Amino acid sequence: MASPPHNFTRLQKMAIFLIALGKEKAREILAEVDLETIEKINTAIAELGPVPAEVKATVMIEFGDFFFKDKPLSGKFMDLGEKKAPPP
Repeated sequence: MASPPHNFTRLQKMAIFLIALGKEKAREILAEVDLETIEKINTAIAELGPVPAEVKATVMIEFGDFFFKDKPLSGKFMDLGEKKAPPP
C-alpha cells in the first residue's frame, strides 16, 4: 500500500496527479515538457506502484487547493532528481 499523502514529495504528488488524470490528459499536459523531466516523472510513477483511490483523491484535492485557493503543495520539496519520500 502507498504511503499516506502527506509523506509524498512534490514530484510524487505530481506523478499521482498525472496517474489520476489518465494517460491521454497526462500526455497532453506533458507535451511540451523536456525529455529529462518526463523520464523523472515516469520513474516516480513506476516507483509508486499501485496508488489507492483515496490517495489519488487526497492529492487531487490538494492540487485543487493549490490552483483555486493559492495554497502551496505540502510535502518536502525535492528536486526532480531525487526519488525517495522522507520516512513517515
